[in-house]
Amino acid sequence: MTREHHDTILLSLGNTRSQVALTAADGTSQTFALTLGLDALTPGPFRRDPPTPLELEQAIMVVEDVLMPLAARIPPHPVLHLQSPEPLAEVLGNRVQSRENIERLFGQLAAMVEGDPLASAQLPREKRIAAALLVAPADVERSAVPAALAGFGPIPRAPLPFPAVVVASSNDPYCLPVRAAALAAAWQAPVEWLSGAGHINAGSGLGGWQEGERYLQRLYEQLQAGPARIAVGE
Repeated sequence: MTREHHDTILLSLGNTRSQVALTAADGTSQTFALTLGLDALTPGPFRRDPPTPLELEQAIMVVEDVLMPLAARIPPHPVLHLQSPEPLAEVLGNRVQSRENIERLFGQLAAMVEGDPLASAQLPREKRIAAALLVAPADVERSAVPAALAGFGPIPRAPLPFPAVVVASSNDPYCLPVRAAALAAAWQAPVEWLSGAGHINAGSGLGGWQEGERYLQRLYEQLQAGPARIAVGE
């Protein structure tokens, strides 16, 4: 019994660069480096979750610009082998992908972008969170909480599995300082205190809130520096 050979593509996705290896049915192969990685798309064109139709179109353009020079070299019906880093491997797997399956996944994503709740439910929900800037956490367990907010309780108190910083106000009517401090301690997150800022939101008169941008930039820089615990006021 002879083994049937097919044209195959090995697509190795990396964070900054990727690689395509084309192997013909006769065993000859060619390898091409792609100046495209997952970092180009994360966050890249994607700023919302789920992405907007415009963001999806922009992402397609980014990928097409890199892949189109190879289009003439791709056989019409190859078998695609995918190698991808975590966490993408958890979603797509390091396995053989048919053209039909890839088109189905893309159609599913496009339907989700268009607002189809069924398509959204079929896509994996696991996400990686690098860090969180938690601004003005509301105490939904307070006695006078509106009924519409009570359903968000109870507030989780387990340590967060990622670095976080809480930004709270000394006179927030929706969360007393002692409660904000207790929640931050439970989450193992340091607190940045704003004096007399009320409830920090668009109606607080903070404008573009450049101070908030500095908190976010500091958090990002500390993440880049290494896995040490996040410090406040450095």
